[in-house]
Amino acid sequence: LGEDVFTAELVFALRRALPLLWSVDNFLLEAMLRSALSDGASSIISFLEKRNIKVDSNMPRQLGPGDPLPDDLQDSLIWTMEATFGEGECAAVLINDQFTIAEVCKFTGDQRQGEGLARSYMLKLGSDKFEARKHFEVYKISASKATSNG
Repeated sequence: LGEDVFTAELVFALRRALPLLWSVDNFLLEAMLRSALSDGASSIISFLEKRNIKVDSNMPRQLGPGDPLPDDLQDSLIWTMEATFGEGECAAVLINDQFTIAEVCKFTGDQRQGEGLARSYMLKLGSDKFEARKHFEVYKISASKATSNG
């Protein structure tokens, strides 16, 4: 389970980062990835700093799974039983009466998505928190609704 989750997470992260990594030297990228795999993600900053590559840790980070959904995006939420969600898609769920960003993931092992009213989705709700949620608990984030209001 852990290796499958890690592999899926790595693929999604690389897909998002690909435009930024296009100009990075292959040797540097391979060495950095090796360091991260052997010593953990926290080793990346020290790896880069040893090579005189400055890292701004005060830089604002992008929102991701487990973060509260900003108020201005809550108007773009759609709840419908006809909605479908694909692997890697962002959605929202209510956690403690607050909308939280979730990422749809693939079920692992014997777990199944189900059909009809029993349909569920595996959601990433943090860096290492995964949870299955029923279809009717998941809200679609509509880009067109968000842009038409703003």
